[in-house]
Amino acid sequence: MRISPLTFYMYGVWDRANRYEIVKRVSSMTHAHEWSVTACFIYVEMLNKILKGRDKKQGYAELRDDFSKGTPFISQEALAKFDRILGGDISKLGENDIRSSGFVVDTLEAALWCFFTTENYRDAVLKAVNLGDDTDTTGAVTGALAGLAYGTEGIPKEWVKQLAGYEEIQRIAQEMPRWDYFRSPGYVEKF
Repeated sequence: MRISPLTFYMYGVWDRANRYEIVKRVSSMTHAHEWSVTACFIYVEMLNKILKGRDKKQGYAELRDDFSKGTPFISQEALAKFDRILGGDISKLGENDIRSSGFVVDTLEAALWCFFTTENYRDAVLKAVNLGDDTDTTGAVTGALAGLAYGTEGIPKEWVKQLAGYEEIQRIAQEMPRWDYFRSPGYVEKF
């Protein structure tokens, strides 16, 4: 749930293996298991599709296509855990088939399902938290997808007004560097 800002940092990093290594380094600070890193990578890749202007269906189709072409830097065992996302169409599942347990695979499936089966920010986030169980994580992961897809104007104004420290959040956001301005095709991050 904390990995989504990496999407902006990595904008313009065209090499998938390099993006994976960046995600792995950041994810591994708290969640170093290969399944967690893989979930974060899939999630950031989907956010990257949205950031590039793809609608959610087109972005999801491209995401699955990218993974079907091979991902040699991720083990087949780890990728198999995400078969319902990458091998099928998670949006076709019914709500009873979706779990929001807090397990990384469940969280990613639930967030993507909520995002793909709704048409706006409010509905996506409400669907996510109404699944129950680990509502804050699923809501946050879904919220980042929906927020990027529908923009800040898609977030209900009454929700924004209730945020503690809204002015401070807005100030920090406006002062953040725009990493996408500094990236160029073929950029490779040096650690």
